[in-house]
Amino acid sequence: MNPDVAKKLSLILEKTTKESNDFHLVNSIEQGVIEGFHTFSNGMNSFGGFLISNGSETLWVLIIDWKGDNNYYLVLYPENNNLPPLAELHKETTSQDGTDLTWSYIPRKKDKKNEIRKELFQNVFGALKAVVSLPNDDVTLDDTLNDLFHIAACRVLADNLEENLNSLTPVSFSEGKRLEKKHYSRERSQALVNRAKKFTQRSTRVNYPVKFVSLILRKNMVKKELYILKLTTRYL
Repeated sequence: MNPDVAKKLSLILEKTTKESNDFHLVNSIEQGVIEGFHTFSNGMNSFGGFLISNGSETLWVLIIDWKGDNNYYLVLYPENNNLPPLAELHKETTSQDGTDLTWSYIPRKKDKKNEIRKELFQNVFGALKAVVSLPNDDVTLDDTLNDLFHIAACRVLADNLEENLNSLTPVSFSEGKRLEKKHYSRERSQALVNRAKKFTQRSTRVNYPVKFVSLILRKNMVKKELYILKLTTRYL
C-alpha cells in the first residue's frame, strides 16, 4: 500500500469514534516504530495501531511497513495481540473512484485439511478473494470496518473448521463495497429511466377532450401570429 494511502487511512481510523455509527476506538498506538506488540510486528515502522470494537467483537488494525520496503500493510490482529495476525492486506488497486485492498485466504496448516478450510471460507464469505474498499465519498468508514471484521470472523471459523455456517452471512458483492454501490446505483438509474419511459408512453396515449385540444391549437396559433408580427416589424 502506498505510504500516502496508508497515512490517509490511519488519519481516518483515528476518528473512528467520531466518524462511525457502529464502531468505536478503544485504544491506539502512536505512529512510529512498533514495540512490545507482537513478534511479527515489533521493530517495524507504522502509521499507528487502532483497537476497534463494534460492541461484540474487538480487533487491532495496524498500518505498518510489514517488510521494511515502504509498502504498507493493513494487518488485522485479534484483541489478544499475542496471537498471530488474521489478515495482512497490502495489494492496492487505485482508480479515479478510490482505493481498494485485496487479500486471499490461503490456509497453511499442516493437518492436510486446508482444502476443507478453503471451502468453509468460501461458503461463509462468498469467495476466497476479499476486496476491501477504503473510505472516500462513496464508501463510508463503517463499510470498510464491516468488511474487515467480516474477513476476520470468516478466517477464524475456517481455520478452526467450525461447521456453524449460519453464524455468518456471505457478502453480497465480493468485489468490494465501491463496485457494489456503483452497481446498485446503475440499477437504480436504469429503473428510473424505465419508469420515465413507461410514464411517457402512457402520457402520449391519453385521449384529451376536444375542447382541451382546441384550446392548445388556438394558443399555438396566437403564438405563431405574434412571431410573424415580430418578424414583420423587425424588417420594416
